[in-house]
This record gives sequence, structure tokens and C-alpha cells, in this order.
Amino acid sequence: MDRKPHHLPQKTAKQLAATGGASVAGGGVSGNTPGEKGSVFDHHIESKNLSLLVDDILPSGSLLLFVSADVLNCFINYVDLHAVIVERDPEEDERYISISNRFYTHFHEFGTVIHVVASSATHWWYFCYDLDASDCAIGRIYRHRTTPQELTDWVRNTRLSGRYPAAEIDVRNLHGWRSFQ
Repeated sequence: MDRKPHHLPQKTAKQLAATGGASVAGGGVSGNTPGEKGSVFDHHIESKNLSLLVDDILPSGSLLLFVSADVLNCFINYVDLHAVIVERDPEEDERYISISNRFYTHFHEFGTVIHVVASSATHWWYFCYDLDASDCAIGRIYRHRTTPQELTDWVRNTRLSGRYPAAEIDVRNLHGWRSFQ
């Protein structure tokens, strides 16, 4: 089948600047404001806003199984942590599981399997990271349907593998940008 390529008009940085488009200056974005003529984006978001996690990328009430760790990384910095439960293989090298540094929290350093209960503006979230990254999971449920304690109990009763000892990490000690890998 012979298809002609579809070309969209491209604007150069100079054309964008002349029409009020955004330009990069000093490492940050400057220029237009949302909805301003010349902007290609409807919204410019400069800081974390928990109410933005209300779209249907993951329908509420769903648990998505066998996802990559990259999927978890997409959301983990836009939620508030409530509980972090780790399963640690006792044969692994000793890891620091009580604190993170002040700039980054690398969940993969805490154990073999990491379970996170978190919240956004209207949802409770569940993240499960497996060190071999083969059975990661992410779930989301409306806050009015359950409590953080019920969700944490569900993790302890149904999601822990039982292969390794489990421990809970004090989330007050977890700082900075978060990632699973």
C-alpha cells in the first residue's frame, strides 16, 4: 500500500518566539502563558498538582498487573506516600531501609519486593515493584471506597509473597525525587 507522508507545519524557535511561543532560557521555560496565542499547549503546569491525577489512564477500581517499572515511575512522584512495605531477601547485601538521601528515594535499594500505598486528590494508589521487574503492578481506587488502613491490610493479607520477611519503612524519612529503578 502506497501512502503519502503526512507533514505537519513545523515552526522554528524564532517563529515561536515571534508569536509568543515558549522559549528556553536559563534552564527554565519562559514565554507564553496557557491559552496565549502561539502556545501549542492548553495548560502549563509548573508544580505538582495532585488534582491532575483524575484522568482515565488507569480507571478507578483497577489493578494493572505485569507492568514495567517505568509505568510505576510515571506516577510515584505525583502522589503522597502513606505506607511503604518491603519484602527483603535475607541473602541480599545489607541495604539501608530506614532513610533515603535528601534528594532521591530509590525504592529498589530497600528490598526485593516493594509495596507502596499512596494518595492523590481523589484516589488511593497501590504500587508494587518487584526487583526483577517482571511482576510490577499499579492500582487506583476512589478514596471514598476504602481507607489507607484497609488498603495496607489488603497488601499485608493478599499481596505479600511470604517468601521473605516484611518490614514497614517510615515514610517521613523518604525525601526527594522517587523512582523504582
